Amino acid sequence: MSFIHPDAWKDIFGHRSGGKLENTKEPSAILGNEHNLLGANLEDHSRFRRVLSRGFSMQAIADQQPLISAHVGLLFQRLHENCEGGNRPIDMVMWYNRVTSDVISDLSWGEPLGSLMKSQDHPWIHAMQKASKTMNFLGQADRFPPFSAIFEAMIPKELKRLTEDNFALAAANVEKRIGLGKSRPDFMESMIRQKGDRVSHSDSPYLATSFTFT
Repeated sequence: MSFIHPDAWKDIFGHRSGGKLENTKEPSAILGNEHNLLGANLEDHSRFRRVLSRGFSMQAIADQQPLISAHVGLLFQRLHENCEGGNRPIDMVMWYNRVTSDVISDLSWGEPLGSLMKSQDHPWIHAMQKASKTMNFLGQADRFPPFSAIFEAMIPKELKRLTEDNFALAAANVEKRIGLGKSRPDFMESMIRQKGDRVSHSDSPYLATSFTFT
């Protein structure tokens, strides 16, 4: 569906005003994401955004720049090592996935996954990609009652297992980051130090998992 009227941008993507109701999310499209930024209801979504907002302030971004630059520098080093002076083709999608996963994990969990350091994909990258596919399959199956249960049963068990592994890894790394006990310029720091509307430990894995899908 495409909108070409200039008012559409403000109506669809702008802030609500005058007591206008929210454009609700299509239930099947957010199935399995009800507790993260992609699918949270209005109340939880607003709370999540307030908790995360400080991690995306201009000061926070400036503080994060050296950390991100270090990963980008390592990316270029690996590209130079593998391109054989420009004579060997490189899978840039693979390397972009690696640097992105290292940056996100470092900003979310306090340490990179090591994909660039080891020049190999971390299992989390594979699990995240499969989890995204599983969520899509579940959403599609939900669109066809009374056959939803049959379609859901056809989803490979391996995809479901990797989806569980994806969340379990995120939850474990969140707890590890919370227990780090030292200040560092990352997303989790802003959540840990929130006052008043502070995120709970039960919310933290959902917020951290949100980064993997957004």
